[in-house]
Amino acid sequence: QRPKEAIVYYYTNSHVLVYKEEIKNKKLKLNPATLQRLKQSLEVAVASYANGQKTAGDVGLNRQH
Repeated sequence: QRPKEAIVYYYTNSHVLVYKEEIKNKKLKLNPATLQRLKQSLEVAVASYANGQKTAGDVGLNRQH
């Protein structure tokens, strides 16, 4: 069984944590759509970090569409 919780961490190549997202009460299926959303949130988080912002609060898997 898959747990209904997950934590996604994004790091730079220098192993600096740039974003952490907790996903609760939802099973995380790693299908192509979910992987695409993870990739998009990673790109925004790394770009935000590079621009001097701490996190990218408007991205992630918990955001409603």
